[in-house]
Amino acid sequence: MAVRQCENDEGGVVTSRSVGHDWTTGTTPLEAVVRGSGGNALFLAASGPPRIPEQPVVIFEAGVGACSSNWGPVRRLLDPRIRSYCYDRAGYGRSPPASSSSPPRTAGALATELLDVLASAGVEPPYILVAHSFGGMIAREAVALLGPDDVAGLVLVDANQEKTHRDLREPLEPLDSLAGPKMSALLDESGLLAGGEHYTANELHRLALDAERETTTKASVAEAAQLETSSESLARKGQLETMALGMQPVTVIRGGTKRDYQRVIAAIQRSELDNEARQVLERLHHLVEKELERVDDDLQREQMRLSANSRFVRALQSGHAVIATEPQLVADEVSSVWESCLRGSF
Repeated sequence: MAVRQCENDEGGVVTSRSVGHDWTTGTTPLEAVVRGSGGNALFLAASGPPRIPEQPVVIFEAGVGACSSNWGPVRRLLDPRIRSYCYDRAGYGRSPPASSSSPPRTAGALATELLDVLASAGVEPPYILVAHSFGGMIAREAVALLGPDDVAGLVLVDANQEKTHRDLREPLEPLDSLAGPKMSALLDESGLLAGGEHYTANELHRLALDAERETTTKASVAEAAQLETSSESLARKGQLETMALGMQPVTVIRGGTKRDYQRVIAAIQRSELDNEARQVLERLHHLVEKELERVDDDLQREQMRLSANSRFVRALQSGHAVIATEPQLVADEVSSVWESCLRGSF
């Protein structure tokens, strides 16, 4: 049972009477808040034609601070034969905030909530999981819960893995303190928020509304606080060592994180800093210029060990926000994995 959604003039979600929805063959676009058996309620949206029995469906997973609306261009550019689903985690976009009794917002807990809601909606495996950034860890926790028979394929878009926090995030965390409350402006100036030209006017409006709601609920803060715990939990599963997906197709798309950091550092350098801050920035600049490319490439390529049937793709026109800046590339890779699942090859 789901709750029908509509929007008021301010873009807020208004719930009306409870109704049943056919999430697998019903007419799309279909959007509603679905309550799982565990009590969590998440906004779910379906696109594409009716599902053919036993064909895989695509499930999109966003990163920290991102909503289902971030996937707008990729969803629109998919092979039109594909049935796909995206959703908002608790506190993001059109999903209600997590309750005070909810478990810590680790990747494993978030994967459990997603699968619970999909089951309540009757969206059964097999799934092709498509994940960006931190969403990659959630998708891999879902793989651990489901097993390889229920995951037909995996597309990781500049995704985090179990060592990303230790090897990449922690060394560069001082950038946040140097940027301070100006970080959003720096991101815009540096080009990290580029890609708007690939969104329709309606998609951009939806993005703005969703970002405003997430800022209020601070869902990203709760998730970021659990990054180390999420990383340790995923590492203990040994998925890279055991080739967890066997021969299921896996595509790893790598963006250009180095370019993003270069732009942020250049923007900070133009601001007023004391001597100590400038020394910190100089050390970070050296790390970005001398080490980041190698570390980032190693982290991305390691994820190919999830399957003996994997491929590596470079998004040459992008920083980290590949789904915004090169949505056609992502859509083509997702469509290719879906097609290969039908053929039984990759």
